[in-house]
Amino acid sequence: MTQPQWHAAAKDVMGALGTTSASFLVDKTPLTSADQLPPFLPSPISPTRDLKRKFGVLLTEEPRNMREVAYQAALHELMACDAQHKSALLGMQLTTVLQGMFCERLSGQLAAQEEKQKKRKTGQLAGDGLPRLLTGDAFYNLVVEHEETSAIEAVAREARKKHRDERAGLMKVWKEAEKVWLERNNARRQAYHDALALWNEECTRAKVERRRAGWAKPKLGKLEALIPKPVVEGAKGDKAEGDNDEDDGRNSGNSLNEDGAGNNESDSMEE
Repeated sequence: MTQPQWHAAAKDVMGALGTTSASFLVDKTPLTSADQLPPFLPSPISPTRDLKRKFGVLLTEEPRNMREVAYQAALHELMACDAQHKSALLGMQLTTVLQGMFCERLSGQLAAQEEKQKKRKTGQLAGDGLPRLLTGDAFYNLVVEHEETSAIEAVAREARKKHRDERAGLMKVWKEAEKVWLERNNARRQAYHDALALWNEECTRAKVERRRAGWAKPKLGKLEALIPKPVVEGAKGDKAEGDNDEDDGRNSGNSLNEDGAGNNESDSMEE
Protein backbone atom coordinates (compact mmCIF):
# COMPACT_ATOMS: atom_id res chain seq x y z
CA MET A 1 0.00 0.00 0.00
CA THR A 2 1.47 3.30 -1.10
CA GLN A 3 1.63 6.14 1.40
CA PRO A 4 -0.14 9.40 0.62
CA GLN A 5 1.91 12.08 -1.07
CA TRP A 6 1.80 14.35 1.99
CA HIS A 7 3.64 11.70 4.05
CA ALA A 8 6.67 12.02 1.81
CA ALA A 9 6.47 15.80 1.99
CA ALA A 10 6.28 15.66 5.80
CA LYS A 11 9.37 13.44 5.94
CA ASP A 12 11.25 15.88 3.74
CA VAL A 13 10.24 18.77 6.02
CA MET A 14 11.31 16.88 9.17
CA GLY A 15 14.64 16.03 7.58
CA ALA A 16 15.23 19.64 6.58
CA LEU A 17 14.19 20.82 10.07
CA GLY A 18 16.99 18.77 11.62
CA THR A 19 19.59 21.01 9.97
CA THR A 20 18.14 24.29 11.30
CA SER A 21 18.22 26.08 14.66
CA ALA A 22 14.90 24.37 15.46
CA SER A 23 16.41 20.88 15.22
CA PHE A 24 15.51 20.31 18.90
CA LEU A 25 11.92 19.79 17.76
CA VAL A 26 12.85 16.53 16.00
CA ASP A 27 15.63 15.43 18.38
CA LYS A 28 14.93 12.92 21.15
CA THR A 29 17.00 14.83 23.73
CA PRO A 30 15.08 16.66 26.51
CA LEU A 31 14.26 20.29 25.87
CA THR A 32 16.06 23.02 27.81
CA SER A 33 15.42 26.73 28.32
CA ALA A 34 18.17 27.44 25.76
CA ASP A 35 16.02 25.93 22.99
CA GLN A 36 14.13 28.79 21.37
CA LEU A 37 11.85 28.84 18.36
CA PRO A 38 12.60 31.40 15.65
CA PRO A 39 10.50 34.54 16.08
CA PHE A 40 7.22 34.69 14.16
CA LEU A 41 6.65 37.75 12.01
CA PRO A 42 2.97 38.13 11.04
CA SER A 43 2.27 39.03 7.42
CA PRO A 44 0.06 42.04 6.67
CA ILE A 45 -3.40 41.15 5.35
CA SER A 46 -5.25 43.62 3.15
CA PRO A 47 -8.87 44.31 4.14
CA THR A 48 -11.60 42.62 2.12
CA ARG A 49 -13.34 45.95 1.54
CA ASP A 50 -10.49 46.98 -0.78
CA LEU A 51 -11.59 44.36 -3.31
CA LYS A 52 -15.18 45.49 -3.04
CA ARG A 53 -14.11 49.05 -3.68
CA LYS A 54 -11.91 47.95 -6.59
CA PHE A 55 -14.48 45.74 -8.32
CA GLY A 56 -17.61 47.48 -7.08
CA VAL A 57 -18.39 48.97 -10.47
CA LEU A 58 -18.16 45.59 -12.21
CA LEU A 59 -20.40 43.96 -9.62
CA THR A 60 -23.11 46.62 -9.65
CA GLU A 61 -23.24 47.16 -13.40
CA GLU A 62 -26.17 45.52 -15.16
CA PRO A 63 -24.86 42.60 -17.28
CA ARG A 64 -25.71 42.85 -20.98
CA ASN A 65 -25.32 39.22 -21.90
CA MET A 66 -24.84 35.78 -20.42
CA ARG A 67 -21.05 36.03 -20.60
CA GLU A 68 -21.07 39.08 -18.31
CA VAL A 69 -23.47 37.30 -15.95
CA ALA A 70 -20.97 34.43 -15.72
CA TYR A 71 -18.10 36.88 -15.17
CA GLN A 72 -19.93 38.59 -12.29
CA ALA A 73 -20.80 35.23 -10.69
CA ALA A 74 -17.16 34.10 -10.96
CA LEU A 75 -15.99 37.43 -9.45
CA HIS A 76 -18.41 37.06 -6.53
CA GLU A 77 -17.15 33.53 -5.93
CA LEU A 78 -13.49 34.57 -6.07
CA MET A 79 -14.10 37.45 -3.64
CA ALA A 80 -15.91 35.14 -1.19
CA CYS A 81 -13.07 32.62 -1.45
CA ASP A 82 -10.50 35.41 -0.88
CA ALA A 83 -12.39 36.63 2.21
CA GLN A 84 -12.50 33.08 3.58
CA HIS A 85 -8.77 32.58 2.99
CA LYS A 86 -7.94 35.90 4.70
CA SER A 87 -10.10 35.00 7.67
CA ALA A 88 -8.39 31.61 7.99
CA LEU A 89 -4.94 33.20 7.63
CA LEU A 90 -5.77 35.79 10.29
CA GLY A 91 -6.89 33.05 12.67
CA MET A 92 -3.71 31.06 12.02
CA GLN A 93 -1.52 34.09 12.70
CA LEU A 94 -3.39 34.88 15.92
CA THR A 95 -3.02 31.27 17.06
CA THR A 96 0.71 31.35 16.29
CA VAL A 97 1.18 34.56 18.28
CA LEU A 98 -0.68 33.11 21.28
CA GLN A 99 1.32 29.88 21.09
CA GLY A 100 4.52 31.93 20.96
CA MET A 101 3.48 33.76 24.14
CA PHE A 102 2.68 30.43 25.78
CA CYS A 103 6.04 28.91 24.76
CA GLU A 104 7.89 31.98 26.03
CA ARG A 105 6.20 31.67 29.42
CA LEU A 106 6.97 27.95 29.59
CA SER A 107 10.59 28.68 28.67
CA GLY A 108 10.85 31.15 31.56
CA GLN A 109 9.42 28.62 34.01
CA LEU A 110 11.76 25.94 32.66
CA ALA A 111 14.74 28.28 33.13
CA ALA A 112 13.71 28.93 36.74
CA GLN A 113 13.36 25.19 37.38
CA GLU A 114 16.77 24.53 35.83
CA GLU A 115 18.35 27.22 38.02
CA LYS A 116 16.72 25.69 41.10
CA GLN A 117 18.00 22.23 40.21
CA LYS A 118 21.43 23.67 39.48
CA LYS A 119 21.61 25.20 42.96
CA ARG A 120 20.39 21.95 44.49
CA LYS A 121 23.09 19.96 42.73
CA THR A 122 25.90 22.40 43.48
CA GLY A 123 28.91 20.53 44.79
CA GLN A 124 27.93 17.17 43.30
CA LEU A 125 30.49 15.58 41.02
CA ALA A 126 27.95 13.60 39.01
CA GLY A 127 24.63 15.27 39.65
CA ASP A 128 23.21 14.78 36.16
CA GLY A 129 23.57 10.98 36.10
CA LEU A 130 25.83 11.00 33.03
CA PRO A 131 29.00 8.85 32.89
CA ARG A 132 32.35 10.43 33.74
CA LEU A 133 35.91 9.61 32.64
CA LEU A 134 37.60 9.50 36.05
CA THR A 135 41.09 9.95 34.60
CA GLY A 136 40.13 12.84 32.34
CA ASP A 137 41.29 16.41 32.88
CA ALA A 138 37.74 17.75 33.02
CA PHE A 139 36.74 15.43 35.87
CA TYR A 140 40.05 16.04 37.70
CA ASN A 141 39.50 19.80 37.56
CA LEU A 142 35.94 19.25 38.78
CA VAL A 143 37.23 17.23 41.75
CA VAL A 144 39.76 19.93 42.64
CA GLU A 145 37.09 22.63 42.44
CA HIS A 146 34.74 20.50 44.55
CA GLU A 147 37.38 20.01 47.25
CA GLU A 148 38.20 23.73 47.34
CA THR A 149 34.52 24.64 47.57
CA SER A 150 33.93 22.08 50.32
CA ALA A 151 36.87 23.44 52.31
CA ILE A 152 35.62 27.02 52.01
CA GLU A 153 32.11 25.97 53.05
CA ALA A 154 33.48 24.04 56.04
CA VAL A 155 35.44 27.09 57.23
CA ALA A 156 32.35 29.27 56.78
CA ARG A 157 30.19 26.82 58.75
CA GLU A 158 32.71 26.71 61.58
CA ALA A 159 32.88 30.54 61.64
CA ARG A 160 29.08 30.77 61.78
CA LYS A 161 28.93 28.21 64.61
CA LYS A 162 31.59 30.10 66.57
CA HIS A 163 29.71 33.34 65.99
CA ARG A 164 26.42 31.84 67.19
CA ASP A 165 28.04 30.40 70.31
CA GLU A 166 29.71 33.71 71.13
CA ARG A 167 26.50 35.61 70.61
CA ALA A 168 24.51 33.13 72.68
CA GLY A 169 26.94 33.62 75.60
CA LEU A 170 26.70 37.40 75.37
CA MET A 171 22.91 37.27 75.16
CA LYS A 172 22.74 35.06 78.26
CA VAL A 173 24.73 37.61 80.26
CA TRP A 174 22.64 40.45 78.83
CA LYS A 175 19.36 38.77 79.77
CA GLU A 176 20.54 38.26 83.32
CA ALA A 177 21.53 41.93 83.52
CA GLU A 178 18.15 42.86 82.05
CA LYS A 179 16.37 40.88 84.74
CA VAL A 180 18.28 42.70 87.48
CA TRP A 181 17.57 46.02 85.73
CA LEU A 182 13.84 45.34 85.72
CA GLU A 183 13.86 44.40 89.39
CA ARG A 184 15.70 47.58 90.39
CA ASN A 185 13.45 49.85 88.35
CA ASN A 186 10.30 48.13 89.59
CA ALA A 187 11.53 48.49 93.16
CA ARG A 188 12.11 52.21 92.57
CA ARG A 189 8.65 52.62 91.09
CA GLN A 190 7.03 50.78 94.00
CA ALA A 191 8.92 52.89 96.56
CA TYR A 192 7.87 56.03 94.69
CA HIS A 193 4.20 55.03 94.65
CA ASP A 194 4.31 54.17 98.37
CA ALA A 195 5.86 57.54 99.18
CA LEU A 196 3.36 59.28 96.93
CA ALA A 197 0.45 57.59 98.72
CA LEU A 198 1.80 58.81 102.10
CA TRP A 199 2.23 62.30 100.73
CA ASN A 200 -1.36 62.31 99.43
CA GLU A 201 -2.57 61.32 102.88
CA GLU A 202 -0.47 64.10 104.44
CA CYS A 203 -1.93 66.61 101.97
CA THR A 204 -5.45 65.50 102.91
CA ARG A 205 -4.76 65.95 106.64
CA ALA A 206 -3.04 69.28 106.05
CA LYS A 207 -6.03 70.52 104.13
CA VAL A 208 -8.42 69.58 106.97
CA GLU A 209 -6.12 71.15 109.60
CA ARG A 210 -5.60 74.20 107.37
CA ARG A 211 -1.83 73.93 107.21
CA ARG A 212 0.86 73.14 104.68
CA ALA A 213 2.07 69.60 104.04
CA GLY A 214 4.87 68.52 106.31
CA TRP A 215 7.25 67.43 103.48
CA ALA A 216 7.73 68.04 99.80
CA LYS A 217 6.12 65.88 97.16
CA PRO A 218 8.28 62.85 96.29
CA LYS A 219 9.71 62.57 92.78
CA LEU A 220 10.37 59.41 90.83
CA GLY A 221 13.41 60.74 89.06
CA LYS A 222 15.08 59.25 86.02
CA LEU A 223 15.00 55.49 85.93
CA GLU A 224 18.08 53.40 85.22
CA ALA A 225 18.64 52.85 81.49
CA LEU A 226 18.86 49.34 80.09
CA ILE A 227 22.24 48.10 78.96
CA PRO A 228 22.31 48.04 75.11
CA LYS A 229 21.87 44.63 73.59
CA PRO A 230 25.23 43.17 72.48
CA VAL A 231 25.94 43.18 68.76
CA VAL A 232 28.47 40.68 67.44
CA GLU A 233 29.84 41.06 63.94
CA GLY A 234 29.67 37.65 62.33
CA ALA A 235 29.03 35.68 59.20
CA LYS A 236 26.67 37.07 56.62
CA GLY A 237 23.16 35.65 56.79
CA ASP A 238 23.14 34.94 60.55
CA LYS A 239 19.97 35.98 62.26
CA ALA A 240 20.08 38.55 65.06
CA GLU A 241 19.67 37.21 68.58
CA GLY A 242 16.55 38.22 70.51
CA ASP A 243 13.21 39.56 69.40
CA ASN A 244 12.84 43.22 68.49
CA ASP A 245 9.12 43.08 69.14
CA GLU A 246 9.82 41.82 72.65
CA ASP A 247 12.24 44.70 73.22
CA ASP A 248 9.67 47.18 71.94
CA GLY A 249 7.11 45.69 74.33
CA ARG A 250 9.46 46.11 77.28
CA ASN A 251 10.31 49.68 76.33
CA SER A 252 6.66 50.58 75.81
CA GLY A 253 5.82 48.97 79.14
CA ASN A 254 8.42 51.08 80.89
CA SER A 255 7.05 54.19 79.24
CA LEU A 256 3.55 53.31 80.37
CA ASN A 257 4.69 52.82 83.95
CA GLU A 258 6.55 56.10 83.93
CA ASP A 259 3.61 57.85 82.34
CA GLY A 260 1.30 56.31 84.91
CA ALA A 261 3.54 57.59 87.69
CA GLY A 262 3.56 61.00 86.07
CA ASN A 263 -0.22 61.00 85.97
CA ASN A 264 -0.33 60.24 89.69
CA GLU A 265 2.01 63.15 90.31
CA SER A 266 -0.20 65.55 88.37
CA ASP A 267 -3.31 64.31 90.16
CA SER A 268 -1.64 64.85 93.53
CA MET A 269 -0.57 68.36 92.58
CA GLU A 270 -4.15 69.22 91.66
CA GLU A 271 -5.25 68.07 95.10
